Amino acid sequence: MALKSRRDEYSQKTKGALLGAARRLFATRGYAGTSLDEVVRAARVTKGALYHHFSGKEELLTEVLNELHRESMARVGAKAKQQAKPWDSLVAGIAAFLDSCSDPEFGRIALQDAPSVLGHERWSELDERHSSGMLRASLQKLIDAGEIESQPIDLLVRLVSGALHEAALYIASHPSPTRARADAGRLLERFLSSLRVQRRGR
Repeated sequence: MALKSRRDEYSQKTKGALLGAARRLFATRGYAGTSLDEVVRAARVTKGALYHHFSGKEELLTEVLNELHRESMARVGAKAKQQAKPWDSLVAGIAAFLDSCSDPEFGRIALQDAPSVLGHERWSELDERHSSGMLRASLQKLIDAGEIESQPIDLLVRLVSGALHEAALYIASHPSPTRARADAGRLLERFLSSLRVQRRGR
């Protein structure tokens, strides 16, 4: 049992080293500019070890992408939980997501290279796997609280998610991601505010 535990621990360390090396190289050189030979050298493992964990460079990118999404959603969730009101929680979560999009590492890997390598459909599927549950829960709370009118939640999630996707791609491709993030934030807040039930005194 102890031998198996040590073997599992070594295997996880090897996989972590490969993901870390690939992430650094993808962020600085891009997917196309990074070879598997460079990844194994940076991780200080053999190519056989790489193929033990990953079928190739595309699967390596997919795992790095999943890692980036998990980190981004953790930040979104943390920011959203700091707010007591459902509306403020949604706004804070979206702001945290847009901040991730303006980060050079996230932008290069998740928003520039991943869609072209994996295809837009597969890229969108992976993104939604990580984010749609949280977005759905936030929007449902707003409906339940009477902040927005009752409407088909599946369609609402798709429409808001689509707007977030486009904002993310806009930020990543813009010469000034910081300015693009600010512009996208303002427009998204206006878009979301149009869904909100208007009450006197608000």
